Amino acid sequence: MDKRYLIIIGVITGLIIIGLIAFWIFRATAPETTPAPTESPFPSGAKMPAQPTTPTTPIPTIPAGELKQLTQLTQKPVSGATFISSTTTKQVVRYFEKATGHIYDIDIQKGESSRISNTTIPGIFDVHWLKNGEQAIIRYIENNETGVEDAVRNFIITSISATSTRGIFLSSDIKTVAASPKGDKIFYLSPYDGLNFGITATPDNKKQKQVLSIPFGEFLAYWPSDRAITLLTKPSAGAKGYFYKLDSTTSYFDKILGGIAGLTALLSPDGENVIYSEGNSQVIKTYIYNIKENKSSPLALITMPDKCVWSKVKKEIIYCAVPASIPGGTYPDDWYQGLISFSDRIWKIDISNGSTEIISAENNQNFDFINPFLSKDENYIFFQDKKDGTLWSLKMSS
Repeated sequence: MDKRYLIIIGVITGLIIIGLIAFWIFRATAPETTPAPTESPFPSGAKMPAQPTTPTTPIPTIPAGELKQLTQLTQKPVSGATFISSTTTKQVVRYFEKATGHIYDIDIQKGESSRISNTTIPGIFDVHWLKNGEQAIIRYIENNETGVEDAVRNFIITSISATSTRGIFLSSDIKTVAASPKGDKIFYLSPYDGLNFGITATPDNKKQKQVLSIPFGEFLAYWPSDRAITLLTKPSAGAKGYFYKLDSTTSYFDKILGGIAGLTALLSPDGENVIYSEGNSQVIKTYIYNIKENKSSPLALITMPDKCVWSKVKKEIIYCAVPASIPGGTYPDDWYQGLISFSDRIWKIDISNGSTEIISAENNQNFDFINPFLSKDENYIFFQDKKDGTLWSLKMSS
């Protein structure tokens, strides 16, 4: 055979061998791929996983000249505050300083504060004011020096002065208390022999009246109107929540809402409407429930009743802080535990027609709004920032 043909055949054979070697090297090192599925991984009719939600109403831009007057009233955390007086020249808020338990009054127009009691009661975590701030029910943690578990104390302050704070103790077994709107009565659930007895009494715990007897007692109590006391099961996304109304005069006990995961709720002062939220993994849903019509309507804004306060001047108005965005989480648990915080804006909502109006949109502020209350003329709304416990006021009108 001609020598040239042998050379050509040798070259071709060599190229084939090199190509085969390159192919096997590439195949060994190339990443494996998965063929695209021919059908959806979700069963027919199944929903996609819930995504983090945001308010359905976009936050408008408000010209700087139209922003309401926002004022920081305290530099230190407070445990509870209340509006106690209003005149043309003086408007006063009273509060407990969290670290010491000292009581202060602050003139919100002048920004001047004065200490009215120097009795030290650290660890206060719950306050219910009575008789226009002259008395209060406080719940605080008492440190036990023996190393035994710290105890929760329930104490009614019946007298406040600069040098002493006098009062009486309620049973430490009591887990929920409430004060009437006028501050002339108290309510608590007292456990005894496997039952929980609902008791109303005067602020000095006299004239006790049993108004309820139930086998379970893990509730949050609130007294929004003269006769209506509400009991809410402690909210958690992992449990079905229930919301009850108790008539303090007739003892009639009625379920308003129930079987709702992560339920939080707030009854209006006239007893006709409830703002409530449903929480679970990833989402919060907010509704207005009309008790007479037995009808729930979705609210245009997404928030929790903990961030709301009903108007007593116009029964159809409710003021709520609304998160600018809501990250994914388990609600309301993650928020209660401090694992998630919000940046809120304050809105005015008219439930009669569903209209909403933003009244605070300061972009340089970053509040997580809790414990709201209004001045008597409702020209001011007060709140605490959950992030640091400080007390703030927002002037809504002149």
